[in-house]
Parts: sequence; structure tokens; C-alpha cells
Amino acid sequence: MDHPAESSGPSSPQCMHWVIQGDLLVDRAAQLHAEALTFSQGDSDLVVDGQGVTAMDVSTLQILWALHDALTVRGRGFRLDRPSPQMCQAMLVAGCGDWLQRVEVRTEGSLPTGESSPAE
Repeated sequence: MDHPAESSGPSSPQCMHWVIQGDLLVDRAAQLHAEALTFSQGDSDLVVDGQGVTAMDVSTLQILWALHDALTVRGRGFRLDRPSPQMCQAMLVAGCGDWLQRVEVRTEGSLPTGESSPAE
């Protein structure tokens, strides 16, 4: 996973980008949680790129959900960009349809900036 890095983004003048990839299972939860804490304390919106996720379990989902809620409380944006099919499947199996309705999700090339849709 990439470390926190600032760059320009569509949600705000300054937006943090977090690329998550690989097998995001319970054995990596502590690392993922530490990185999420860094983002939750920032003053920028966050874009999470999930294109490289090859597997995901509920531990990762809990971390992403909590991060979304923490940013929302602070008035910051959270967008999920290009979730992999494995990531979408894990979210649907876990019953996260309601959460996905509240999260801005963008799939590559299918939605213009600013529009959102639930993951496929």
C-alpha cells in the first residue's frame, strides 16, 4: 500500500490519495488500521483507489467504514475509486449495500467526476 501522499483531486482543492492493493485480510489489518488513522487525522478529502485489491475480508471493510465515518464527522469527503471485482464482491457478501449507498464510488471511465454509483 502506498503511504499517504497529497496531490490534487476532484473532491477538493487538496485531496489525499490512498492506493490499497493485494490481499487485504486480517493478517494485514494492523498495518491498514495504522495507515487509516493517518488519513483520518488529515484536513483533506480522501480518495481510496481499490483497483489492485485481489482479496478483502471484513477486517478491511470495518477499517474503511470507520475511516469513512470519521472523515464524514469532520466534514471531509471519502471516495472509493475503481474498486476491484473482488473488493465489490466482498462488500456485497458482507451486506454493505446500505453503506455503499452513502459512499461515493467511481469506476474508471464510467462516471464523470462528481457523480456516484454503488459498486457493481
